[in-house]
Amino acid sequence: MAAKGSDLAARLRAAVEREQNARSSEERAREAKAAAAHKARQELFESLVELGGQLPFLETRLQEGGVVFRRGALDLRFVPSGEEEVTIDFKLRDTSDTHRLYREPALEDRWIWVRTRGKREDRLPLFDRGLEVLLVHALELPDPDAPAPAQTTSGPSFTEEEVDTLATTKRRL
Repeated sequence: MAAKGSDLAARLRAAVEREQNARSSEERAREAKAAAAHKARQELFESLVELGGQLPFLETRLQEGGVVFRRGALDLRFVPSGEEEVTIDFKLRDTSDTHRLYREPALEDRWIWVRTRGKREDRLPLFDRGLEVLLVHALELPDPDAPAPAQTTSGPSFTEEEVDTLATTKRRL
């Protein structure tokens, strides 16, 4: 004959075990998510450094766990923020905009640049157009999509003798 309450004890043991297993699974999932976020951020920084290496007019370096692009006195900084995000820091005249990057699960964890201006947020995929916009504005680079400046062509150049001949001919007409 079973002791009184043995059924209750077995059910409570099972419930506690389920709870412990669920907590353990959640912790493993959190750790895996943090590791994936860290790896993605490191890959982002490596990609930025690689890009900077292809642009000889920029000084690119790893600093404070992030990446800094420098052109003259202008800096564009990508700095780790929290476990998953990246803060972007650069100085523009007369603006209090904030800039950050995050990975968007709905877009296969692509990096998204967010510019917050007051209550408005603008978003661009970093590696589609966002990085180009950041580099052009933050480092005052020329826009690669802007039309080429119009070529100013001066007319044919004449010698002094030819100018005198033209002037004399014009007076006769």
